[in-house]
Amino acid sequence: DATLQITLANGQSRYFSRQCCELSMGHRLWLLFDITMIKNLSEQLAHKKKLAAMGEMTASLAHQLRTSLSTALLYTKNLEKENLSQDDRNKFTGKIVNRLKALESLVQSMLTFVRQDREQPVSACIDIADLKSEIEQIFLPQCELKHIVLNVEIKNLDADTSRIPQKISPILLNFIVTGK
Repeated sequence: DATLQITLANGQSRYFSRQCCELSMGHRLWLLFDITMIKNLSEQLAHKKKLAAMGEMTASLAHQLRTSLSTALLYTKNLEKENLSQDDRNKFTGKIVNRLKALESLVQSMLTFVRQDREQPVSACIDIADLKSEIEQIFLPQCELKHIVLNVEIKNLDADTSRIPQKISPILLNFIVTGK
């Protein structure tokens, strides 16, 4: 059994599946099946699945971007308060810069993914403690606004489990943001 591709004079390709059936007295019967339509439908389905995956990824990225932007806007709103001390003003400015850096990092990750850039090794890791800090920075202003106490705990870490691949970090943050 094999698939054959035949290019016609008009440039179109046709695909055939061939199958050999053994007959009596050493004779063979070759069957050819035109599977062009099945092959085309299969390619269309694969293309649609790829588009659906890209749509889901885009939605995920939009959630991550929106969360960081919302957090930065909340901090910016605090800077508008007239009676804000210089220490608090510096604190909010630092938090805004951190959110903007997180956005820059997210955009860089997207560009790296799109370009299939190999600058960052697959084995690059992030400390769970850094991820915990990032989660707190993202969600603390929203929790404070709604008078919710935020408590992020990470338990039972040892040297083997205290680091995760850096590329997993945005995925985990997206799970937290979207609740999915």
